[in-house]
Amino acid sequence: MHVREAEATDDTFKKCFVKCQDACKDEANGFTHCEVTCDTECSKKEEEAKLSQLH
Repeated sequence: MHVREAEATDDTFKKCFVKCQDACKDEANGFTHCEVTCDTECSKKEEEAKLSQLH
């Protein structure tokens, strides 16, 4: 099974994703686990940042 790497579409997401990936890999987690975990976490942070800019 091939898992495509998440693509950063926003600076907030990209910064979060890189930091998260590094921390996740340092904890000896596998690529797929880190990819899914970080994508979910950083997507949420990106949405929160976008929403806060609207207010």
